[in-house]
Amino acid sequence: MKIKKEVIFYFAWGIVIGFVSFTSLWFFNSVLMLNELNANILSWFVTNYVSFITNRKTVFHAQTTGIKDYFGQLTNFYISRTVTLAVEEIMLLRLVTMENRPLLPCKIITTVVVVILNYIFSKKFVFANKETGNMNDTCQLSEEEIRI
Repeated sequence: MKIKKEVIFYFAWGIVIGFVSFTSLWFFNSVLMLNELNANILSWFVTNYVSFITNRKTVFHAQTTGIKDYFGQLTNFYISRTVTLAVEEIMLLRLVTMENRPLLPCKIITTVVVVILNYIFSKKFVFANKETGNMNDTCQLSEEEIRI
């Protein structure tokens, strides 16, 4: 089975970012006593700050030619993450608030869905070549594949 380095790096950093997400969610919900939806939104801000930096620098190796391009990437990143936040909030609303299921197991389920959507959006929308919709040579890891 062949897997691109980019995917491995994305999911490896995803574990770190997942830890940030769960830890900050726990902190806002259990320590600061915020309800699950407000705690999740604050957790989202913290998590995405870390995620943009790691995705841009170590996963997609995105280059920009100036401040305008950088903020364009940042804007596209937050637009795509806002879409997946909405998906996550709707899922948590349904599972936790309406069906009274426990927060953390439901967060695991929603996280899997969100990680997959975030990868697709980052690859095709945030760090893609504007003309072709494909990754730039400067934004892409080598096409090397790793055999597992």
